[in-house]
Amino acid sequence: MQHVTEATRFLQGQKASVLDYILTDADNIIDNIQYEEPLGRCDHCCLTWVITVSKAEFNQGSNKLNYWKGDYDKIRSTLGEIDWITEFAALDNVEDKWTYLKSKVMELIDEHVPRRKPFQPKKKK
Repeated sequence: MQHVTEATRFLQGQKASVLDYILTDADNIIDNIQYEEPLGRCDHCCLTWVITVSKAEFNQGSNKLNYWKGDYDKIRSTLGEIDWITEFAALDNVEDKWTYLKSKVMELIDEHVPRRKPFQPKKKK
């Protein structure tokens, strides 16, 4: 998402243009864009804005997979039993096929790779 909507470069004798950008992957995290005076002899205006971010909660170890103890032979054999030509023939495009393959692999990982126990520090005696 490009958030700058007004001209940011002004050069005498030329048409004002947008040459400075604020790019994000969401449309609702940038607020209050201000187009301010240029610094020194620069012909670009200064931009200031407010960005809204949030901190994700981190629960250490509770959702992590213990890849060392995964049953990869079972995952491989289950994937080998799938008739991929038939499965993929029912899907329209590469994106759908990738999504289907990824979901199958993730289901098998969830089923055959155990979760770690949450980390608990040892208590001092």
